[in-house]
Amino acid sequence: MKTRSPHYPDPDNNRTKFYAFNWIGGGYNQVYARSKKDAIKVANDHFGGGTANLRVDESSVYKTDSKTYYDNLPYFD
Repeated sequence: MKTRSPHYPDPDNNRTKFYAFNWIGGGYNQVYARSKKDAIKVANDHFGGGTANLRVDESSVYKTDSKTYYDNLPYFD
């Protein structure tokens, strides 16, 4: 069973925060989650595996806000 959608904040009392991270082997993404541990689980559940075998680099997970993340997105590449 998949966890809740990582694309939207939890509307119930602002319980989720915005987390960004890198994938092992390259690339980056972001999710809304309740904690760093939850962010790793949500990301791996929703995006992990498959033919690319995506896994979150757990040491790269950090809490930020969506405005800062998207304002700096061009610098990530």
